[in-house]
Amino acid sequence: MTERPAHFTAIDGGFQPTAYAHSHWGEDHLNGPAVVGLAARALEQDHGSPEFQPARLTVDLCRAARGVTTTVITRLIRDGHRVRNAECDVQQDGVTVAQGKLHALVTMTSAACPVTELIIEEIETELDRDMPPDLQIQVELVWEPPWSTERMSPSAKRFMGW
Repeated sequence: MTERPAHFTAIDGGFQPTAYAHSHWGEDHLNGPAVVGLAARALEQDHGSPEFQPARLTVDLCRAARGVTTTVITRLIRDGHRVRNAECDVQQDGVTVAQGKLHALVTMTSAACPVTELIIEEIETELDRDMPPDLQIQVELVWEPPWSTERMSPSAKRFMGW
């Protein structure tokens, strides 16, 4: 069996870039897609969940990434029943070379829900209260995976009398 090409290999304390991660811009530079892929992998592995559909990943490449050991530090920013947001810093030698943000979407119960706008406003208000002031927040609706009562917390079921 042949080995699959990879941009990074996991090592103790981080990830080591492979030849596939190197850029044509310089002998010791890494290509952007390799760094973005590493950020996406870390966010999904650390904060992914079958209940949420990843919707948007943005990665800001702050500095030129080099061919050195790379670490990824992730943070779960918001873990609600309808919204999940996570961030990460891709670091080399203690310096952040890229910052990633993952935005997971809200699944509504029905497209005909008469209080959709109210729910979106409440989500935005709660996120504005809990998040850093410079964090841009955008709430989007999705219909997959479909919502069901199985996704309700025990306290929500009790509240509904179920």
